[in-house]
Amino acid sequence: SPPPVVYDPGTCNAQCDSLENNRCNCTEIGCAFSYDDVCFTDQEFSVASDEVVMVTESHATRIIEGWEKLWLDEISDLTKQFEHIDVTYIASRSLEDMLQEASGAQITLISIGYMLVVVYIIAYFALDMSTGSPKLALATTPGPVASFLAVVCIGLSTFAALGIAGLLVSCGIMFNALTLQILPFLSLGLGINDFFLLSSSVGAVMRAEPDLSAEEIMSRAMAIGGVSITLSSLGNACAFFLAALSPLPAVRHFAIQVAISVLCNYLIAVTVQPAILAVDVARVLRRNSPPISLPSLKNRRSDADIEKPPTESAAPIRTEEKETVAGKVPVTLNPTYSRKSADFDLTDENNTVQTKESRPHALLLVIFDDNTLSLILRLGILVCYAIFFGVSIWGISKVDSGLKLKDVVPEGTYVHNYAVDSEKFESYAVYTVGKDIDYANQMQNIFDLEYDFVHEGKYTNRHYNRTSPWNYYEQYTSAGYCQGSVCDTEVQWVYSKYKADRDQCLSDGSVKLSNEKCRAICGVDNPASPDAYCPQNPLNSAQRCVFTEPVNGENNTASCHCPYVVLPKPELFYSELEKFLQSGVQGEIAESLLSFDDDRNLVGSEVIYFVINIGALDAKLDHIRKARDITADNPSSGDSGREMFPFDISVYALNEQYLTIKYDMFFVLAMGIIAAACIMSILLVHPLTLLITLIVIVWIEVELWGFITFLGMKLNGVVMVNMVMSI
Repeated sequence: SPPPVVYDPGTCNAQCDSLENNRCNCTEIGCAFSYDDVCFTDQEFSVASDEVVMVTESHATRIIEGWEKLWLDEISDLTKQFEHIDVTYIASRSLEDMLQEASGAQITLISIGYMLVVVYIIAYFALDMSTGSPKLALATTPGPVASFLAVVCIGLSTFAALGIAGLLVSCGIMFNALTLQILPFLSLGLGINDFFLLSSSVGAVMRAEPDLSAEEIMSRAMAIGGVSITLSSLGNACAFFLAALSPLPAVRHFAIQVAISVLCNYLIAVTVQPAILAVDVARVLRRNSPPISLPSLKNRRSDADIEKPPTESAAPIRTEEKETVAGKVPVTLNPTYSRKSADFDLTDENNTVQTKESRPHALLLVIFDDNTLSLILRLGILVCYAIFFGVSIWGISKVDSGLKLKDVVPEGTYVHNYAVDSEKFESYAVYTVGKDIDYANQMQNIFDLEYDFVHEGKYTNRHYNRTSPWNYYEQYTSAGYCQGSVCDTEVQWVYSKYKADRDQCLSDGSVKLSNEKCRAICGVDNPASPDAYCPQNPLNSAQRCVFTEPVNGENNTASCHCPYVVLPKPELFYSELEKFLQSGVQGEIAESLLSFDDDRNLVGSEVIYFVINIGALDAKLDHIRKARDITADNPSSGDSGREMFPFDISVYALNEQYLTIKYDMFFVLAMGIIAAACIMSILLVHPLTLLITLIVIVWIEVELWGFITFLGMKLNGVVMVNMVMSI
């Protein structure tokens, strides 16, 4: 093994100021640190002698991170020399560093996305497609400058939302990979939708009343589009705030950040964007050109393309009065001409009208006239949609949950390579973590918990057993007790299920000792005998070894079980613990599994176990459920902040969310739909219309959920966020 790595701070260059904040105040010289008269611009972490340097906690963190960085660099170079072996590796901070790097904003990608939207929106409003061929239409609003400024405002709104979200970090609302990878594009989509809606309202007003002033046009446009923008923004914000009820922190934080972005976009949509459009409308009016209708990307058939009926052959036109809500109004009727007859063009090459008997395929026209065709199409669409909906419901029952490590780290990195290779292995180290436990008085419960976790837990490796600081502490105390350095009055006796299962009369664990020797080991006649097993309590028979008589007097059939171990009494527990931690290798191992505060008070502990054969997500969830039950039922956990829980990164941190993900999905979607119903009820006052709209929304959500499995996707936090956005 390599020599130990200790901190070698180096010395500041002679031309630099003194060391400050672990850095030299010298960048212009290009030689901030000097190591053995060799110049370095950055501080180095190098192998040094056995010198011990006292450092602060933050300083020590930088040392460890520097050591890990050097280790990763070295292992990368070392593995390149192997020709027949592929080595993958990972460090303790690799995943955190990789996720932090992935959480950074992709400035180039975001810039390209925003520029493409600018190009699209300018082309959309500046090109007139109504004649079938693109034609530049500058006398229309919004113009290129207004469109560009609208996108810029949406970008500034997104930055404002991120700034507000940054202020909420102190409240626990953290940035994650979703925040800077998805939020800018989502905010752009929602913001540009509001701009399109407002622009359409402006165009509609200008077409209907071309003589209005710019202020009057914007006033009426806001009366039309402002309501829709307000209701849609309010609905989106409510849906995302309700999604913040999700127990998944990443989903909860992202939902709050999106809701903030929606509100920022709304403020822009009702303040800045109307001002931009007002200036642009004034520009159009100053050009003294009639505003052109907003172009459509579809080639629609105009009235000019429809053949008009011959004037000379037209039947007499008659006028009738028709009853309407407003009263009787005159209606002009033409019995011989309709748009339908012109569309079907029921004439031959000689311009003579064909009858049903003379026209080819007349029977098909009778069968598939407008009413019949409409009915058949509607029924067919409903049948297809019902089948689609049924398949989606079936698909929901087949949706798998999960998000593997390889799915959350960038491809091509060493962490991704490790994640891919690690799927070939199904063994993981897991922990039971104690927090603020009264260890001195809870050792019996802790020993029971360790045994139950191994023997009752799902997929726990019983052969490996566990690595426990309390097991080492017990061995240290028992050795002192048996050697006579610890008195009977200084110890507490703890029942160990591990020791209760062990037959002390099995030599090397497999060969039975003679009955006489077994009797002597058990201390039946003299528990204080040098041959008797230790520790056992000579003063209390209930805490002695249990001797089982030979079966039918046969030799080598007796057994002895000594279930009790010793630990210091509660009043001596912590003082003796400090001595044990300084006693040797076992003490050093135990200390690495214990946590202390600044006053050297014990505040936490970890016990290591191994779980095997849990490659599948269902197996991991079975293990997590059972482990939770075991720790929750143990009396060491209780009120006053005492807590004992299982944890690790690979099994628990990445998979615990899937215990309730389907319930969480249903709950979040239900809350979003309820919020949508409340918002829509303001606009859709008719209850039947509202009900139909909600049914359609539910229908769509069911189909999206069901088709997750057919798209090869799995249910996870990212999918849940997208489902909420679809509402």
